[in-house]
Parts: sequence; C-alpha cells; structure tokens
Amino acid sequence: MQALLAHPNVVAAVVALAALLLAAAVWGHRRLRTAHVQPHIDWKAVQSFNGEYYRPLERILGEDDYCFLQRLPGYQPEIGEEFRKQRRKIASRYLDRLEREFHQLHLLARALVRDQERDRPELAVALVRSDAEFRWNLWKVRLQLSLAALPLPESVLRPVSPRGLVDAALWTQAQIWLLHAQAATTAA
Repeated sequence: MQALLAHPNVVAAVVALAALLLAAAVWGHRRLRTAHVQPHIDWKAVQSFNGEYYRPLERILGEDDYCFLQRLPGYQPEIGEEFRKQRRKIASRYLDRLEREFHQLHLLARALVRDQERDRPELAVALVRSDAEFRWNLWKVRLQLSLAALPLPESVLRPVSPRGLVDAALWTQAQIWLLHAQAATTAA
C-alpha cells in the first residue's frame, strides 16, 4: 500500500477511472429508467427539422477561425481562450438540440417501419446502424468538447467532424419521407 501511495499520479489515475466508471453507471441507470417511458413523437419537431441549421457546427468546431484570430494584430492568448470557451458552449447547445431532433426523427422512422404492411428488415437494420453511428459520433464530438476545456497539448486534441451527425439525421428524415410516401400510395 505504501508503494502505491508513493506514486500520486497512479492514485490520481485510479481515482479518475473510478469516478468515470461511477458516472457511466449512473448515466446507464438513468437511461434504463427512462427507457420504460412510452416514447412521444413531437410532430412539430419532426416536420420542422432542417439539417442545414446544423451545418455551422463544422465551422464552430473547426480551427480556421482560431488561426485567423491569432494572426490579428493585438491578439492575446486570453482572447483565444475566451473565444474557444464561447464556441464550446454554442456547440454544446447545437448538439443538445440535434440530439433531441434526431431522437424524434428516429422514433418516427421506427414507428413507420413497424407499421408497414410489408416487412423491411434491411431498413430496420439500417435504422439501428444509423442510430448507433449517430450516438458514436455524438459521443466523440462531446468528448472532444470536454477535452478541449482541459489544458492538454494541441497534439492530443484532434478535431472531430460533426458532419456524420447531420448526415445521419438527414438520412433518417429521407427515410421518413419515403416510408410516408409508400404508405400513402398503398392506402390510395
């Protein structure tokens, strides 16, 4: 035990890992508790979804504006830090809204696939894959935002593109329109 306490970096890493595992367990528990709630489709959100609204995320998370800012006369590192902090807040708000809207689109797409007269297993699998890819990309972008707030070397912070998030939402929206059109022609 004394040997372990002699290495404060190891102790800090173990404590950080334990905290991360606890946070993951709490998050998982909350997700399981809310999974039993009957999902509600917000038709207004589905109908008003516009993927182009989220395209500025690429620029917000990019480095071009920071490089431009650094080249301006009178640039101070504090200005750059404040600029990055504000960009992280804005990106986080965009991501929260995109996540909510994607969830609504995905709920509707799953309901339409379920209610089709003809089984579409390939589309069901594609929807599951799209959801998994969206969640994975969302996690990567959120992790990048979290790490960017820490004093880490820039070599660790490689930019992650949010393009996959927006593309997944647009693809899901396109599937909804196709399924809706097929249901309308079948009913007519």
